Amino acid sequence: LRDHGRMKSGHRVLVNGASGGVGMFAVQIAKANDCHVTAVASASNAEFCQSLGADDFLDYAETDFTKSDQQWDLIFDAAGKSSYWSCRKVLNPKGRFVSTEPSVRGILMSLVSWPLSKSGKVMLAKPNGDDLRELIELHSEGKLSVTIDRQYDLRETSQAHRRVETGVDRGKVVINVTQVDQ
Repeated sequence: LRDHGRMKSGHRVLVNGASGGVGMFAVQIAKANDCHVTAVASASNAEFCQSLGADDFLDYAETDFTKSDQQWDLIFDAAGKSSYWSCRKVLNPKGRFVSTEPSVRGILMSLVSWPLSKSGKVMLAKPNGDDLRELIELHSEGKLSVTIDRQYDLRETSQAHRRVETGVDRGKVVINVTQVDQ
């Protein structure tokens, strides 16, 4: 959000996939940075997204945000369901699109659009001590919480993966690796 999205206080931020493991953090981090947040998720997750701090909520089954008359400074696609090209009309002129789920198409579009406009980004997370300290600080201030959707044993990893792939998870899916029966 900060590095690739250049998020600043007062920005209008849309988080697609706001109820998932990455999206839930994005909503809270944007709110902690004094942004106006629009959460996009299923209707059953509306209250959850509002509890995270979302100012507005859009049910993706009812509303296609890419056809909205609203505009955002940053669109953060944690669901991996959109592209810069589908979102460009709802981005402010200097707005940015960031996706956490790079597809071959998304990477190619980023390469093609980069010389023309640096507003479409595909990001890959890399460990960073400063970022971790910032998250710990937000958590200690009560501005960042973790919701665990479900926990699985290591032998149930494929079930956990399926749950995340279906997009029905609300928060983090945890795989316990401490003890496995042989």
